[in-house]
Amino acid sequence: MVATPASIQAFTASATEVFVGQRVDFKGTFVGTGVINPGNVPVQSGVPVSLAMSQGQETFTLSVTSGGGAAVTAGVTVRVNPLPSLSMQPVKTTVTNGGVIALLVAIPEGASLTVQGAPGTFKDGATVQVAAQSFGASQVIQGTVDLGLGLTVPVSATVNLVPAPAALNLVAIPPSVAAGQAVQLVPNFGGGTAVIDNGIGPVVSGVGVTSGPLQAASTFTMTVANAAGDVASASVTVLIVAAPKVQGFSASTTGPLCGEAVTLTAVFSGGTGIIDQGVGPVVSGQPISTGPITSRTQFTLSVTDDAGGTTAAQVVVVPQTVVVAGLPSGPAFVSVGGATQFQVAVNGAASQAVTWFVDDLPGGNSQVGLIGPNGAYQAPPSVGSHVVKAVSIFGASASASVQVIRLPIITSFTVN
Repeated sequence: MVATPASIQAFTASATEVFVGQRVDFKGTFVGTGVINPGNVPVQSGVPVSLAMSQGQETFTLSVTSGGGAAVTAGVTVRVNPLPSLSMQPVKTTVTNGGVIALLVAIPEGASLTVQGAPGTFKDGATVQVAAQSFGASQVIQGTVDLGLGLTVPVSATVNLVPAPAALNLVAIPPSVAAGQAVQLVPNFGGGTAVIDNGIGPVVSGVGVTSGPLQAASTFTMTVANAAGDVASASVTVLIVAAPKVQGFSASTTGPLCGEAVTLTAVFSGGTGIIDQGVGPVVSGQPISTGPITSRTQFTLSVTDDAGGTTAAQVVVVPQTVVVAGLPSGPAFVSVGGATQFQVAVNGAASQAVTWFVDDLPGGNSQVGLIGPNGAYQAPPSVGSHVVKAVSIFGASASASVQVIRLPIITSFTVN
């Protein structure tokens, strides 16, 4: 029996130019027994064989034999290129934690990219967005490039994460001032560095800076920026208020009776008023009583605006001098056990009340004589010299001498 000679009808490769690591399907149509070299890989007619490609241009040869006859061959050349440049570069290498990471895709045409944390697939030139979420100082984003022909290549990108800038508040102390005054600006922020506009410049959180004199209402804005270039801001507006002014401050009288109250009237603008000496807050134009005055008193009206500016005015009230009058200048004679009436007038005082003493004893006693609250004196049963004194509740006093005598007894009386 004559053996059928070996023959090759066709020998093809599924691709003739690939990247290292991609697989190529080789298929031969032939009669006989076939192998593909390099590699001495057995092959059946009409059945593809998949081979992984190594770098460099390589010719693959199909050798077919039949019985003991001579072999026939056919070849196909596959160009194997090195892997292309693959990248997904972050647009910004430093990103705010909680923000968005943007990645630029650079892969060969026809390839596709999948990225952990980003749905879908991406082509060359696409921008991928991934949430920046990490408890560390950096975040690694993993991706896979599908080059086709069974070849996938991992790629990754790393970005630095920084906290988001926080502009907590910007406080002006005081919140308003008179024209020409300055304020303290106290910034409170975190997650970055801060500057205040209107010529203030860089600031430290919690440390106040001076604004300089203000002539008009001014808004100051604090801008906080982090290393990723994200910003946050807070503002405060300082108002200009009219300076406090006193138009008038007077008393109903500056020479009242001792112990008498006076009425104070303050007329002012541009703030709130308060009078010292226990008088308290006052409304402009509305009289207010001082309470009893028993000594020289200076009342000070202070008017303070919202910016802390203040002005003041004074009025002095001097009560009249208290004089106790009406007691006799010479001695009063009273018989033992007798009575007499003393009367006084308290001049310059709001009250006529006095306290009576005999020899410095309030109300006296049985040895020096008794004196009642109305000045009625009852002499003691023995002769003597005593002092009666009336003391006003305001401290003024007057005294008189009392001579207690025994009158002679007339036993007979003859008229010639």
